[in-house]
Amino acid sequence: MSKKPPRARAARRQADRAVAAATKTRDRIARLEPGGSAAWPITVPSAVVIEARAAALPCARCGGPLVVTAHDAQAAGDVRRRVVHARCNRCSAPRTVWFEVVAPVDN
Repeated sequence: MSKKPPRARAARRQADRAVAAATKTRDRIARLEPGGSAAWPITVPSAVVIEARAAALPCARCGGPLVVTAHDAQAAGDVRRRVVHARCNRCSAPRTVWFEVVAPVDN
């Protein structure tokens, strides 16, 4: 005896749960990548390039372009880091990206 196919509503809920699980996984991966937390900042030579670098990153959820909404300096322990708050232009998902300004070493 074969199993009945799921009803339309049950199939939609199952698909929604799968999308939510994939989104949660993508967000978790983005937090582990460089810039995803204060512990893993993206290093830049100057504060001038921070907003351009953040806007060049793709959305963690859909891959769409990011729009920078805020750029602040914060102290994380004994080091000052820059934090950029951005929002996806396509899916409106928020993203926080951390940067550290590291001056080039002169020899």
